[in-house]
Amino acid sequence: MMINEADLVLTASREHRSEVVSMLPRATRYTFTLNQFARLADAASYDLSTEIDARPGRSDSPIGEGEALRAFVVEAASMRGVATAPSGATVDDIEDPYRRSASVYEAAASAIDSAVWQIVRGMARATTR
Repeated sequence: MMINEADLVLTASREHRSEVVSMLPRATRYTFTLNQFARLADAASYDLSTEIDARPGRSDSPIGEGEALRAFVVEAASMRGVATAPSGATVDDIEDPYRRSASVYEAAASAIDSAVWQIVRGMARATTR
């Protein structure tokens, strides 16, 4: 199952997130709505690129990008309940534009674009050396 092998699962809505977690309950640690993860990624300001790899023989080497990104997901997850809470119950959901007007598609695209850029900025901070 792909969920089991993932480091991060992003969904469009809280309903989708619930479905993922119901398939694999331990995935709750790394499954978020896109908007939720963007908010948490923005709040996670810790520079993970300065962490030292604790594996034997690598005690003075910075961790690799993949490890930094996995650590970033853990850091962002730790911000749940600490980062600014959404003002509305559905603020983490991206409205489904299927069979809706062009303006709903545009709003969904804009929300996705904004969230992805917040996440990219957070991940760039985590991997910048």
